[in-house]
Amino acid sequence: MPKGVEVPHNALVNFLTSMAKEPGFVADDTLLAVTTISFDIAALELYLPLICGGRVVIADRIEVQDGFRLVKRLEDCGATVLQATPTLWQMLVEAGLGERKSLKMLCGGEPLPATLAQSLCALGGELWNMYGPTETTIWSSVARIDDPDAPITIGQPIANTQLYILDARNRLAPVGVTGELNIGGDGLAIGYFDNAEQTQAAFRNVSIGGVPQRVYKTGDVGRRLADGSLQLLGRRDNQIKLRGFRIELGDIEAVVSKAEGVRQCAVVAPVNRNGDRQLVCHTVPDDPAYPPDPKALSAHAKAHLPGHMVPAFWLNAEALPQTANGKLDRKTLEKQGIPRQEAAIIRTAPRTPMEEKLSAIWRDVLNIPEIGVEENIYALGADSLSIFRIAARMIDAGLPLEARHLLQHPTIGELALIADEADSQPVNGIKPHVPSLKDFRHGARRRMEAHG
Repeated sequence: MPKGVEVPHNALVNFLTSMAKEPGFVADDTLLAVTTISFDIAALELYLPLICGGRVVIADRIEVQDGFRLVKRLEDCGATVLQATPTLWQMLVEAGLGERKSLKMLCGGEPLPATLAQSLCALGGELWNMYGPTETTIWSSVARIDDPDAPITIGQPIANTQLYILDARNRLAPVGVTGELNIGGDGLAIGYFDNAEQTQAAFRNVSIGGVPQRVYKTGDVGRRLADGSLQLLGRRDNQIKLRGFRIELGDIEAVVSKAEGVRQCAVVAPVNRNGDRQLVCHTVPDDPAYPPDPKALSAHAKAHLPGHMVPAFWLNAEALPQTANGKLDRKTLEKQGIPRQEAAIIRTAPRTPMEEKLSAIWRDVLNIPEIGVEENIYALGADSLSIFRIAARMIDAGLPLEARHLLQHPTIGELALIADEADSQPVNGIKPHVPSLKDFRHGARRRMEAHG
């Protein structure tokens, strides 16, 4: 069940006034808002321009899902500030986001990959790595990334905020020594709504240098570097960040374990060949002779969990691996990676040339050897970035299809019908121009003025 975080007004005001100073926002700035309002970082996009007298342009859902459209909106509105998750930034890079020396790029919600930092720094604008949990009011620290080849850090705390690396005895860890990040200061939330037990566990009173302070125990493991900045190294618990969403793997396991035929289960988030994480659930059946059907498990999960927490892949196992002291060995499960689809699953093979073209694109992007024309792209584990990659490949192949078609018709069979229909109905005898992905690659997007 989601926890409601009680954030006082003064914490939000402290956050906004600090953001206005660093990374910085003034009345002449324009911010392109791309975040759904159910995500806490949307508060920066809506309120920061308001308190500074600046301008906010709100991108629509289709634009956020289609990298090409979002790049165009960014150029058309003259945005000087854009805040997004690494996943969305990667989509923009792949869509041909070109040199933007006037653009301030705020990246947060999940760890910033070094390769993405290199790509964004090459655009010429300012790149800022943002870090912070909702419990300490959106972002708690910022780091300007000037050298993408240096270790990525979360930098320094924002105004009236303290970042502490504490050891197991709640003592300050020396420089370079790993410990758990605790956050104090004006950004602290009151706690979790109507949940005193969880509030007490997460928000604690500790003595820092002999001075009692209230801090939030983040669960993030890190160390302080010699220059005073902080480098995060992972999680102490089973919490992960997936496309900006904070997920407790145990919450998923608690739901799946109640499904019929499941005796035990474990969820991990291995990385696929594209560098994206995907949820994989390993289940131990009550009766090995009658393992639970993956479709039934997926339906059960969808009925009790939000979409971003539903595993993309389901694997049956005789037993879950254990460490030497008898605990679940998640590292071994993660090393198994993203499973390939079972060959025994009955699929409808491509029946037309268009279905074959689409099938080849889907198989390559999703790294799945066989895909039936009736299989839903979401059930295959696709996320927003892989959906955009498929859309870009369809454009590159000269198909009259865009990301919006893929979202509205999420199977190969449906898409093929739409594509064939578009091909057979040119406007005024002329087929509409479809740009090639080559026009967008490597930041060298051409204007294609000849096509209007």
